[in-house]
Amino acid sequence: MTTNDPPTTSSEPRPPARDPDQTTDRPRRARRTRRRGWIKWLGIAILAAVLALAMWPRPLPVETAPANRGALTVTVLEEGQTRVRHRYLITPPVAGSLQRVTLRAGDPVVAGETVLALLRPQPPGFIDARSRREMRARVEAAEAVLQHRRADLEAVEARLDLARADFARAERLHRDGSIPEQQWQTAANQVRVLEIEQRAAGFAQQVAAHELEQARATLSTPPDDAGPPEPPREHDSDRYPYHDQQDGAGAADQTADETADVEGEGDAPALWPIVSPIDGVVLNIVEENARVVSPDMTIMEIGDPRDLEAEIELLSIDAVRVRPGADVEIVHWGGDGTLRGRVSAVEPGGFTKVSALGVEEQRVRVRVDLIGLDRDDAGARLGDRYRVEGRIVTWHEDDVLQVPVGALFRRGNRWLVFVVRDGRVVETEVGIGQQDGRHAQVLDGLEEDDRVVMHPPDSLEDGMRVRDASE
Repeated sequence: MTTNDPPTTSSEPRPPARDPDQTTDRPRRARRTRRRGWIKWLGIAILAAVLALAMWPRPLPVETAPANRGALTVTVLEEGQTRVRHRYLITPPVAGSLQRVTLRAGDPVVAGETVLALLRPQPPGFIDARSRREMRARVEAAEAVLQHRRADLEAVEARLDLARADFARAERLHRDGSIPEQQWQTAANQVRVLEIEQRAAGFAQQVAAHELEQARATLSTPPDDAGPPEPPREHDSDRYPYHDQQDGAGAADQTADETADVEGEGDAPALWPIVSPIDGVVLNIVEENARVVSPDMTIMEIGDPRDLEAEIELLSIDAVRVRPGADVEIVHWGGDGTLRGRVSAVEPGGFTKVSALGVEEQRVRVRVDLIGLDRDDAGARLGDRYRVEGRIVTWHEDDVLQVPVGALFRRGNRWLVFVVRDGRVVETEVGIGQQDGRHAQVLDGLEEDDRVVMHPPDSLEDGMRVRDASE
């Protein structure tokens, strides 16, 4: 049944009527909102990608070097000095008064000709009063003994004259047969006995005379009228001794002239010349002043500067690795280039030397023969006790697998290197042999052409990606 009820009124408000323009912009605003959301998420993704890319580990740039084969020479470098191989110390043969030496270091000397020094016999010393009285008493006693020996000789001669006269009479009577044979033999024997006694008495007289001369010699004193010493001649120290400056006269002529006027009594000259035993130069003057010297006092050193060798002082731990015949390079000697040498001997005994830091070190001297020394160049400039540095070869091999020492590092007692394989480093333990300061011998752990990291940083670890900084 249909009823036509009147419409009822509600208390709820009705929605406003829609604007046709607003209905058209709603999908557009939704699209804009969705687009802004996508842009935001895209920016976040891009930012995350940038951050991830920035934080992604990059290959570390490192310097690498190959392990290759080649010659390896191990040397030890130390200071030393040159020295004349055969040195001669000039000493007086006897005690005496040395005349002032006019030679200077560097002056040439000729064997058997150049007079190195002049020696005067040492004068007797002064005698005190008591000793003089004792000596005079000995002289008087010696004179008395001489007189006694002369008297004995005269007595023997007198008996001998009488015995000869008796023998002459016995000889005549024996020829006549007036005396027996025994009496004649007795007279002849008496003459022979007295002749022997005469000779003995003569010898005793000579002994007494020599004893008297010896006793008188003890009383001799320096002459009272000895004048002051002769002053040195002008420019005497600026020229070679016993050589004339104008005509270059020989040493022997002037030596004869200077010793001719100082000859004393007896067979020995008043000045005893000491002549050079070798051809060479004066290396050092130890005593140049006039003074009394003893037989063991050194006057000078001489030698041949052409006969040079080097003396290198090594630490004992380095000397045990040096063998005679090893090659040596002489460097830092003051000239251009290097000089060649060869080890001649390693002294068996060491010595203690204090270093510049005050540390006591055990050192060993190594003698080195200089080879091919040019006398016109290096040989003429090098002299005795010049400072040099010697690089001595202690080990050498022609074909050795080696790496730079800058690639090695230690961990405990192990030697390690970083080997680059497929862009990553691999920590590898290696066996190391000889080292020369720049390269080290590889005994095991590496192959030829393996590339190792030079001077690995502390941040480098096993397995990290690396790249060659030179690429």
